[in-house]
Amino acid sequence: MKTITTEKALLAYRLLNSSKYNSVDDSDKIKIFKITRALKPIANAYEEASKDAVEKMKFDNFEQDLTKAQEYERKKKAGDEDLPMSEDEYTAFVKKLFDYDKLVKDTRKDLGNKEETIDVDLLTEDSFGKLMSCNDWTMEQAILVSDVVCE
Repeated sequence: MKTITTEKALLAYRLLNSSKYNSVDDSDKIKIFKITRALKPIANAYEEASKDAVEKMKFDNFEQDLTKAQEYERKKKAGDEDLPMSEDEYTAFVKKLFDYDKLVKDTRKDLGNKEETIDVDLLTEDSFGKLMSCNDWTMEQAILVSDVVCE
């Protein structure tokens, strides 16, 4: 049994799901497969909740205001005086967009910090060494995976 954060589960899932197992013993391949399968619903739930946060936290007229702001920027840069909004409206939009972005980031951070428990057989250091030798992970990636899959 292993307790990890959702963010760590997501990152480990992505690495394990694309990893190679060439020189890993068959019994350890099964363990890695089961660990990856245990991480998948956690990773999928995070990604789904993250997408929901992006959509649900948009302020009223988000798409319209974004289009107007982009047009404002394009026309202002081109020196056009027929702008779709005033400078004050543009400034207010940028502030709303910044606040929205911060809210989404904070929500994702909260989602990522949630603790999750997976009930799987873990790898020994020797088995993890074989897994690591099959993959071109950075040290940061290797440490992350070892934190999730090792005893």
